[in-house]
Amino acid sequence: YYIGTSIYDSERNIVKNNNYTNNRVGVFISQFCKDNNICGNIFLNNGCGIEIHFSDFNTILKNDFLNNILNLLY
Repeated sequence: YYIGTSIYDSERNIVKNNNYTNNRVGVFISQFCKDNNICGNIFLNNGCGIEIHFSDFNTILKNDFLNNILNLLY
């Protein structure tokens, strides 16, 4: 069970210009991690592109989602 990038107990992270391919989850954001910026990434052939748990005020834009089972799970 592979996760490309995991964010725990942290705020105001920037995840930018990455390629996530063949992961269970491309980007995982745990609860209480707010104000993150996820932009300009490519999510290809993942189980889930981005998975967010009880986290508010995140910005997700200009990402490419291709052939994922789920693009976003909130």
